[in-house]
This record gives sequence, structure tokens and C-alpha cells, in this order.
Amino acid sequence: MDCIHNEKIKMDESLKEKMDMENNYNGNGSFSRGGGGQGYGQRPQIEYPLPVKIDRFYDDKGDVKKDLFDKTALEVAKSLGSKEVRLGVSSTQLRRFFDEVKRYDRLLSMQNQSWEKQKPYIRMLKSKIAYSVARVKKGSDKPYYKNLSEFVNSCIDCVEEKDDYHVFTSLFEAVYGFYYEIAPKD
Repeated sequence: MDCIHNEKIKMDESLKEKMDMENNYNGNGSFSRGGGGQGYGQRPQIEYPLPVKIDRFYDDKGDVKKDLFDKTALEVAKSLGSKEVRLGVSSTQLRRFFDEVKRYDRLLSMQNQSWEKQKPYIRMLKSKIAYSVARVKKGSDKPYYKNLSEFVNSCIDCVEEKDDYHVFTSLFEAVYGFYYEIAPKD
């Protein structure tokens, strides 16, 4: 009978140890929420990509930078999310911003819309994106939304003329295309 009792105690201790690990019990009367380490039950640290800021659209000759719509756009897309960690700007949210940018592009293409009349509204995109970033709940996705804000703000700062805005729209379209491939699914 003594042998059965010892085996039961060992099973109970093993079960308790397993439960403690699953609940992140740290042995001193408290529970951890994960983070740093490689231990069981702890979340791995996520390394967020740095934002990609656009300082100018054109090279020294005045031509659109050759790698703007491929290499740069891909870097921006990668800074907005990752399929591997399933975090990032939602595809729906990115589409909303892109649609807004595209709307102004269409307005500027109309002959009766002047650049000077639309420029203040285009600048207002910065406040719209700031509002959206502020609404994101604190959590793992927030840094990706901040990267989106940095990208859009830096691009709008580069826009001085109607042609600059068309380049920005094309860049955003390229980013959106790359992002669709690498984005976490909504």
C-alpha cells in the first residue's frame, strides 16, 4: 500500500509541476505573463522592424529613384507586419488608407481640381492616420501601425507638387501589393 501512495504523490507532483508551467507559476507565489526567456510557457520576444522613412522620391538627376517601387516598397511592407508572427497592420485598415490616398489622386486627375485646393486635405491624411494609430489597442500590433504612420507622414512631407503626390500614390500602391503577400491574414 505504501508503494501505491508514493506513486500517487509522484503523479500529483508531476501534475502540479505541469500545471504550474502552463500557468506560468514562477515559484514565489506569483505568475508571470511571459516575455523574455526561452522557458516553457513564456512568449518569445518579438523583434519589431524599424520604420522606413522616405526622405525624397527623386534621385540627384530629378528622376524617380530606381528602387523606390520595388526595394523600398518591399522594405516598407515588411515594416508593417509579418506572416510568421501573425502580427501587423490589418489588410483592411491598410486598404482604407490606400483608398483614401487614391481618392485624392483621382481628384487631382480631374481638370477642375487644383493642387492648391486639395493640398490641405492631403496634409490632413497625417491626422487621420494618427487617429487610427491611437485607436489601436496597446499590444503587439501597435509598433506596426506606428511604422505605417511614419511611412505616410514622411511621404506627405515629401509632397510639394501634384506630380509628387502621384509618385506617393504609386509608392503606396507598390507597398500595398507587397504587403498583401506578406501580411498576416485578418
